[in-house]
Parts: sequence; C-alpha cells; structure tokens
Amino acid sequence: TPKELQAAGRIFFTIAGRTYSCTGNAISGNMIATAAHCVYDNEFATDVLFIPHQDDGGSDAANRNCSDDPHGCWVPDHAVIHAMYDQNWIQYDFAVYVVKAGDGKNSHKSRWGEDDELLSDYVCPFSVDFNQQSILNGGSTLSTSYGYPGSSSSEFRYCQGDVTPQDS
Repeated sequence: TPKELQAAGRIFFTIAGRTYSCTGNAISGNMIATAAHCVYDNEFATDVLFIPHQDDGGSDAANRNCSDDPHGCWVPDHAVIHAMYDQNWIQYDFAVYVVKAGDGKNSHKSRWGEDDELLSDYVCPFSVDFNQQSILNGGSTLSTSYGYPGSSSSEFRYCQGDVTPQDS
C-alpha cells in the first residue's frame, strides 16, 4: 500500500444486530470520513471501530483485534450525517465519525497500550478539497479510488485513472 494511502482503513460497526464493515479515511485530527450508510440505516451504528491501514502486508486480518494492526484501533464518540440522507438520496451518502481524544475512555487502543492520542498523530490524514475549478482550469485529473472489500479479506484495493470532466 502506498504510504499516502495509510489513512484509509476499515470501519467495523453494528446496525440492527448485524456486524458490517466499510472503508473510512482519516481526514483531520480525529475525524474519519465514510459513507452515511456506514453510519445510519433507520438507526445509528453501534460498536464502531476504525482500524487505519489494516492491510499492512503482515499477519493482520479483517477482525476487531487491535493488537495485529500497525496503528491500532480507534473508537468514535459520535457521527455526523446530512439531514437529507436516507437510503434513496445517494448524493447525501457521506458522513464523518469523530473520535473524542483525551477523554480517558480509551478512544484509542494501540498495539502498545496507549490511549487518547490524535488519530492524525499516527497516520497522515487525507486532505478534503471540493475545488472543482482546479480540474476545470487544467489541474490534475488523476483520481484514486480505494477501499476494503465487504468480505472478511483484509486486502486493501485501489486503482487510479483520469477523471476529465465532460461538458454538460
């Protein structure tokens, strides 16, 4: 996995008694960007755990065991979704989980036993930029898609390609 993609990780969560996983991305301090369907489906997710860079090529596996992951596990305190989100509004399918640091409640379980640090102390967060003008004015059109499969595999997958906008 390229070093710049190590802020991507797997989110485990429970909704309606079933356990799921999604991809999440550390974006700033203690914020994790993900899809709203990874946060809410007629009820908010519980038992949420974020594991950045779970696939490090070592002996780690797609599980909730923090001791075999290079950056440990992070427990979000709460999540934010758009008020217009429901399962039929894909344009609002975005969310942010927030890890509350320094609260003394073991928000971070590392393989070394520390807790309450900032997620950005462990991984370089992705920057979030909605400036389409850079592409329209001749800027980079290279886009990277990445994530973990919905299966029990810990394999991290990514691809890159041109996203040149078309006139509408």
